[in-house]
Amino acid sequence: MKKLLLVSTAILISLFSMSGCSPAANSTDNTDVIEAVSDIESYTGETKLYFTAHADGKEIAMGTTGKINLKSEPFFADIDLSISSKQDEADEVTTTSRMILNTQEDVNTVYLQHNNEWQKEVVEAENFRKAASQYDVMENAKLIMEASKNIQPFGTEQYNGVTADKYEGTITKSAMPELLEDTGSLALVGTNIGSKYFTECEDLPVTVWVDGNNVILGYEIDLTEVVQNLFYALYDENNITEEESMIKFDSYTAKGTVLSYNENIDTTIPADALNAAEVNKNIN
Repeated sequence: MKKLLLVSTAILISLFSMSGCSPAANSTDNTDVIEAVSDIESYTGETKLYFTAHADGKEIAMGTTGKINLKSEPFFADIDLSISSKQDEADEVTTTSRMILNTQEDVNTVYLQHNNEWQKEVVEAENFRKAASQYDVMENAKLIMEASKNIQPFGTEQYNGVTADKYEGTITKSAMPELLEDTGSLALVGTNIGSKYFTECEDLPVTVWVDGNNVILGYEIDLTEVVQNLFYALYDENNITEEESMIKFDSYTAKGTVLSYNENIDTTIPADALNAAEVNKNIN
């Protein structure tokens, strides 16, 4: 398992021990919904990843929230990100950052603010929007619908104050690695996770909500069993058998919600970001 981020076995165990690129097509035609996403000019939304886990009598919770304002042409995305973690009865620790992606005259620039300091970098990308993939609610839900097995509507319900069609389906084991990587749904535990770790996973249920205009309003995936199986595979690979060394996941959820769409998006870039030092400017 490559590039384990934040919650690799070693990191989590150390936390516990502290003191004080297209998915497989589906068999149901949802072309009207898929095409509606492409027609959206702008939207605001929010993605959330959150898990709770325990090991050796200790509990930990970790989550990310990404609030995005996105305009499709020319591409612009402004993302406010917060990462929180909590262990047992200790106070929750939260860090925040901001990322702006902007295309102007075919030049793609990433602006990143962390610890109140801005950096910027000009990047080459065939699909610059993919840089926002973990926080792009509509694109993620579209990928889910494209990859889901037999996804179809099962009645209507209220979703975020709107009457919406509720679509349900499943993701097959073979489609999981690419889809979950592309949507950033496993970002709390790792990236580039090989397909061999998914061997014991069952088909994954997914839910997507769509409004009366065939516009996606949100999605939700319960990844608890998938993440637990990934860690069991990692334990087997490393001959870890002691229960106290194993992390047990109580919950792991990935979801996204569209708050509004086709409304004006403020594309103003802060002066501090525009004037920031450019990363890798002199590197060929």
